[in-house]
Amino acid sequence: MINKFIYTTVSFWTPGKYVSEVFKREEALTFEYVPEKFVHREGQLREISDSVRPIFTGRRPFNCLCIGPTSTGKTGGVKFLFKRIAEEEVGEVKTAYVNCFFHPSPSQLLSEVVRSITGRRPPKASREKYLSVIGEWAKDIGVILALDEIDALLRTKNGEEILYNFLRFNEFEEEAKIGIICIMNEATAPKDLDPRLRSYMGREIYFPPYELEEITEILRNRAREAFLPGKIEDEAIRLASHYSYNENRDVRVGLEILRRAGIIAENRGKERVGTREIKEAFKEAKYISMKILLHSLDEEERTLLRKIAESEEGISTPELYELFSEEVSRTPQHFRKLLQRLEWYRLVELRPLPGSTRAREVYLRFPKEKVREYLDML
Repeated sequence: MINKFIYTTVSFWTPGKYVSEVFKREEALTFEYVPEKFVHREGQLREISDSVRPIFTGRRPFNCLCIGPTSTGKTGGVKFLFKRIAEEEVGEVKTAYVNCFFHPSPSQLLSEVVRSITGRRPPKASREKYLSVIGEWAKDIGVILALDEIDALLRTKNGEEILYNFLRFNEFEEEAKIGIICIMNEATAPKDLDPRLRSYMGREIYFPPYELEEITEILRNRAREAFLPGKIEDEAIRLASHYSYNENRDVRVGLEILRRAGIIAENRGKERVGTREIKEAFKEAKYISMKILLHSLDEEERTLLRKIAESEEGISTPELYELFSEEVSRTPQHFRKLLQRLEWYRLVELRPLPGSTRAREVYLRFPKEKVREYLDML
């Protein structure tokens, strides 16, 4: 046992290729990984397929909007569909995926779309030039473009205009064949979204939260891909599923638990991953959704969240606005919008303030020290 422990913990320092005694493919437990099976979203995948299917027979596809809570398979489902299109070689059609959060400005987004379609980083150009390049590809072979986190684009200047350009591309460009798949978290969807813009997004495809049995099967399938045969107990997978379900039904928590538990077992020279490793892994993995959410916040939202984390529990909204205004000069209306977004993200909870009709008490949903710790890492 001692020799095995030494080997599994330090062998990556020695010459030669490191061979895990627990993992077969550890990356199968990462959020970016596209699994071999995508279960419990067959209906949604069928609806997306129906929307874009005309492009494979030379006709214009339809746009669609994938919407639902966090961690319900929206992004993963679209990536799985794109993977199947590439594997089956169903036609000379280009698929492209772009996350608007990482490319929020119109120029950044257009440049990234061109790069995703052509495979080359384009030189800096005008908006018209970018659209022209996209239009040529849409005419020649057809394009299916997935725009993730479109709420990030809609919050920027001219964001709605750019999205209009994409959604109505087939109207403006004769012979163009381009289908737009919009992906949006219902919690962060703009409440004042232009109804006309939403109508151009086409069919709305809803992704509901996963049930416990569904989470268990998803984690079990990922475990088969990630671990060597017999290296994880089924009871451990079920426990990870319960933890995941109780953490807002967030599958990402379950995946992170399994990954961390595997590393713990390997470092200790254990024969397999059991419930003990799952319990230990959960202590840190339960914050993975918070870490991801913090990365998605803009600078003002992070500043406001830090003020909350540095204040007394249950600070009133008037007091919080006063603290926030010391660093950021914004109107009370803008402050309320920022606070509302933090509530939508389930980072904070707002409760009625006794004796007031409008003011609220603000509570963090995560430990203050953890929030401050992760904010310091950004």
